Amino acid sequence: MHRAFAATLAALACTAAVATLGTAQPASASGVSYMLKNVATGKCMKGNSSRAAYPDDNRAYDVTMVTCNRNDVNQWWGYISGGTIVMTASTHDTGICLSVQKTPSGDFARGVYTARCANKPYGQKFNTGVTSNYPIGSASPACYVGHYAGGDSWPACYGNHGSNTRWNWVS
Repeated sequence: MHRAFAATLAALACTAAVATLGTAQPASASGVSYMLKNVATGKCMKGNSSRAAYPDDNRAYDVTMVTCNRNDVNQWWGYISGGTIVMTASTHDTGICLSVQKTPSGDFARGVYTARCANKPYGQKFNTGVTSNYPIGSASPACYVGHYAGGDSWPACYGNHGSNTRWNWVS
């Protein structure tokens, strides 16, 4: 009798665990959303978090630099272990990642975009720390995301780094 009861409880626990895992959504490693504010210019990154704007894997949108606005869902980002910076739209992951175009090769300024995560033409792995005054460096292509002048309306990814490539992760 006790064995049958224990087996039934174990089966129920396994069923509940599978149901929970099946409905889990990908999330930032910390579960926290941040605004990415450039240390040198004081502007924040703004992407496009609308999933409908990405009908296929090849679409990408420019990231722009704007006055920080906590009410703008397109200014919220999360960090997933392994180096992915994903748009969170304040409360959840969107499947849209910070991206840098991989080709052509060479040492020149590259555009910074939002694209579906795992979009192959784009580098979406970054070396960074979720902290203040820390650079965001792309591993492939090798460059640092920066905002180089207060009047620029977009960030770029360059081979060199300095105060313009440092970001505050504002929660």
